[in-house]
Amino acid sequence: MGPTEPGRDDVLVDDGDDVVLFRPSYAQERMWYFYRLDPGNPFYTVPLGLRLTGELDVAALRGALNDIADRHEILRTTFGTVESELVQVVASRADVELPVVEVPPAADPELPVEEREEVRRLLVERVRPPFDLERGPLLRATLFRLGPADHLLLFVLHHIIHDGWSLGVLGGELSAAYRARVTGTPGPLPPLEVQYGDFAEWQRDWLSGEVLESQLAYWRGRLGGELPVLGLPLDRPRPEVQSFRGGRVELALSPALSDAVKDLGRRCGATPFMVLLASFLVLLHRYSRQDDIVVGSPVANRHQAKVEPLIGLFVNTLVFRADLSGDPSFGAFLDRVRDVCVEVYAHQETPFEKLVEDLHPHRDPSRNPLFQVMFAMQAPPNTDIPLPGLRVAPIRVDRWWTRFDLELHFWEHPDHFRGLFVFAADLFDTTTVERMSAHLRQVLEVATRDADLPLGELLPEADLPAPAEPAAPEPPRAVAADLPGGEPRTELEELVAARWREALDVGLVDVHTNFFDVGGTSLLLARVHEGLQRDLARELRMVDLLRFPTVRSFAAFLSGEQESRTAGQDRARARTQAMKQRRRRR
Repeated sequence: MGPTEPGRDDVLVDDGDDVVLFRPSYAQERMWYFYRLDPGNPFYTVPLGLRLTGELDVAALRGALNDIADRHEILRTTFGTVESELVQVVASRADVELPVVEVPPAADPELPVEEREEVRRLLVERVRPPFDLERGPLLRATLFRLGPADHLLLFVLHHIIHDGWSLGVLGGELSAAYRARVTGTPGPLPPLEVQYGDFAEWQRDWLSGEVLESQLAYWRGRLGGELPVLGLPLDRPRPEVQSFRGGRVELALSPALSDAVKDLGRRCGATPFMVLLASFLVLLHRYSRQDDIVVGSPVANRHQAKVEPLIGLFVNTLVFRADLSGDPSFGAFLDRVRDVCVEVYAHQETPFEKLVEDLHPHRDPSRNPLFQVMFAMQAPPNTDIPLPGLRVAPIRVDRWWTRFDLELHFWEHPDHFRGLFVFAADLFDTTTVERMSAHLRQVLEVATRDADLPLGELLPEADLPAPAEPAAPEPPRAVAADLPGGEPRTELEELVAARWREALDVGLVDVHTNFFDVGGTSLLLARVHEGLQRDLARELRMVDLLRFPTVRSFAAFLSGEQESRTAGQDRARARTQAMKQRRRRR
């Protein structure tokens, strides 16, 4: 796995509770931050549905799920803090429940199962409830009985314990474990050499010092300074805080167009990923009228053979910054994209979380840091899950949320590419994204016919929506030394400042300084949030610490909130008193 491989002597063992503690991976730290930011959010909940037709042995299925959880420590993991440090808490035993839910007969048996009203309602009921990362479990399984020989198996997992690759591992091991249970044969799976906790420990030890610094040096050169904020035309003003409500628009490229994409890539020394990414960047460039565009893209991040059979959160997010200036031809721009991709992939092991921490981008609860648009090229889901006596088919389980302004996902099938736009419903109408989808197809069709055409001719100005209103420039951050009264003046300011000093491990803080300008990170912000909730003995929204990132501004917010709550309590008491007086008069 690398220069060193941690063993069980490198972690904490709590014999009293029969658990093992590991440090989290960097990606898990970020998941924990989002969980603390909005504990009830569903946008890191991932559903997986399978239709099982034939004679099913429910007891064997339940046993197989527990066999898999026994095999993978991550499926027995919850999260907590020890001396304010986040830890993975691995239980020694698994107990995966598999409730069976009877589904009433369908009014229209010809309707696809996922479109039946009662099935949709039951799926929503099982998918929507938020996970408690501290209590678990972080894997939920439910079996819906549609008929004597017809079932729907639903998995719901939190992203903190898995990634897309993991779903393929889960499907393959379900097949092996169920077959072993049904036939009474010994488990066919070889022992795992390492567990996810070992990877997390290794990542922490390896990605530090000179190794981490050499990786970060590249990214500072690529992304340092003020990053562009993508200005797409919106249907509605951007809300102050993201709601993460999402919508979907599907896109399918014909076999002929898909072949043309591959052929263009071969002629230009580029992969289909690079051709599709370049086309998407052209779309964003033409819609925004911007030449400097930044998008994110996930990468599997499984470079060692030992981690390939593991379930766990290995995926990393890469940042691609593209230069579209000078109205180059599509072929010339594709060369630029290819060169950027080669560079980025050479530095792909830098955890996105360390990148954000090092670059200190402007924090805004209305949008993501570094980039607002995601592009992903996915492997087709593994639908080959042979279960004895059963026919297995995937079913679509809709997700109603998005983490970005706009996402574009592509899947490569044997004879075509299938795409999916996921968009922020607060910002875009479905018709707007349908138009984007049609324009992306137009870019691909024109570029694959003639890659020498300049970008402006792939999507002419007459075809474009009106440009977005120029965004107001970010006000310059105040320099603490230029502002009067840098020490806390009120009891609330001192309370907030004390939590800052504790989290940042400093002796003094200036009430005008932005938390993220003095070494603050997402995880440290979560510690401040946790401490202030204890101090004030009430719930606080962590997103408000992002909205008011200085000691003075957050203390002022708390003061105004307290005054508002007190005024509300006074009004409630006055109404109660008035009601009592009216009763006495009667």
